[in-house]
Amino acid sequence: VQAHHAMEVLFLPAPAILSASLIAFLVSQLLDIALFQRLKARAHTTSLWGRASFSTAVAFLVDNAIFSTLAWMVFAATPISWRSLLFTYILGTYTIRLLCTVAFIPVLYGVCRFLKKESHVH
Repeated sequence: VQAHHAMEVLFLPAPAILSASLIAFLVSQLLDIALFQRLKARAHTTSLWGRASFSTAVAFLVDNAIFSTLAWMVFAATPISWRSLLFTYILGTYTIRLLCTVAFIPVLYGVCRFLKKESHVH
């Protein structure tokens, strides 16, 4: 009986977390792609890092807001406070994701440079 209760506590939130994650991922990825393509079509420059950074930053914020609201407020058995939701889950994780994105920019350009070299070889 104790093991069953422990397993319920551990796995009961899983469907809600999965649902929140899938919804947030789908919306944010579609937004990221749409923004990137729109910026590419309207840009007078070939600033890959600018388009990628802006579209990803906006999509990350939307992803964090949707996931956190659904997971920790809407689907949660015990919702957290709005203050905690905003500053810890939405803005806190958003800041970490932005820092990772900035760190990834050199990798993006390295891959582009590598692919250009490879296309000239063949």
